[in-house]
Amino acid sequence: MIHRIAVSNFYCLRDRLELNVLVSDHAPEKSERFAQAAPPDPTRIAKVVGLYGPNASGKSTVLRALGFLSWFIQYGFHLDPGAAIPCDRFNSDSHLSKPITIELEFDAPIGLSEEADSEKRCRYSYSLTLDGGAAQPTNIKEESLCYWPPETGRRVCLFQRTGTKVSHRGRAFKAGGYSAQYPNLVRANVSLISMLAQFGHVPSVFLRDIAGKIETNIIVERRDPHEGATAELYLSNPRLFQHLNREIPRLDFGISEVEIKPANQRNYPAAEFVHRGLANPLLFTKESEGTRQFFKIFPMISQALHFGGVAVIDEFDGSIHPLVLPEILRWFYDTERNAKNAQLWFTGQNPYLLGELEKEQIILCEKDDHGSSTAFRLSDMKNIRRVENYEKKYLGGAYGAIPHFG
Repeated sequence: MIHRIAVSNFYCLRDRLELNVLVSDHAPEKSERFAQAAPPDPTRIAKVVGLYGPNASGKSTVLRALGFLSWFIQYGFHLDPGAAIPCDRFNSDSHLSKPITIELEFDAPIGLSEEADSEKRCRYSYSLTLDGGAAQPTNIKEESLCYWPPETGRRVCLFQRTGTKVSHRGRAFKAGGYSAQYPNLVRANVSLISMLAQFGHVPSVFLRDIAGKIETNIIVERRDPHEGATAELYLSNPRLFQHLNREIPRLDFGISEVEIKPANQRNYPAAEFVHRGLANPLLFTKESEGTRQFFKIFPMISQALHFGGVAVIDEFDGSIHPLVLPEILRWFYDTERNAKNAQLWFTGQNPYLLGELEKEQIILCEKDDHGSSTAFRLSDMKNIRRVENYEKKYLGGAYGAIPHFG
């Protein structure tokens, strides 16, 4: 689960923005909404986090930082030497020469290997500073990974890197025979984790796989999954396909079953939707926009729930009926369905969902007259009562983060 993210000079996030989703000791127990992060540590984390605000207020950019880190750690090694790193600085003369910084705190198994006990978890902190180039950076200025083992509770540095020089490597991040090869392995524009994972370095492979548990539809830009590629994913994953056919009849789309026809002369398989009362299945292109949206985002949700990952979904509420959306949130609240404490981060515009969230789960985004975005949790505002009608007060402008006309 993600505990905290801090970002600066990244797209519209000019100044340092730090968001955490930790839950105060004074908050109600509500185990369905909040999960214990890393027992025996009593810290609780919100399972669902919703970002609200006007168009272009920075909501998607917060999610973009999560998607970018996931991509960079998994696939950054594909970048050619000297190539720009695909993310942008804040677009002002004073910030185009400044570094981008992203920090992420999360919990994960202590052992950093597949053999590690998944129940024994602790907090980790990954930090990345990108520099060089113009609008897009070209090299890593600093990169580090730390953790807090429960036996001491003190911060331990696993590795620290400045430029292409690895200045520190902790025992839990043993590199085996690769240490002598660091000067040849480390590239200026590639994460140390991403590079070492290519050589089978066990802790790096494990961390890369953790990054792979961030299921997202936004990396640099929001990407709408191609229906054929999504159909192919369902066809190759029987568990996922069974889960889809178990849930879609329950959500009142009028569909009794989805069928996937293998590719023949086309490049991708085709999805067909069997409707109650209709003689023939309907093709994907004949379905409603809401059905198509659900078909595309369902794999991210299902995979996150299955593996205990994080679903990061931009425009989560696009086209889907407002009575269906709370049902999806309840999947994350269900302690049996979500036994591994998966997390959902989403951007939305439909205020109806605010009634399904606690104040610790709501992040509000705004942009100033200079194009710089900021964000804050509703629980950080003073005198916000838990019994308030968040939907009504938000639409009434009590919290800010709404459009202003004129």
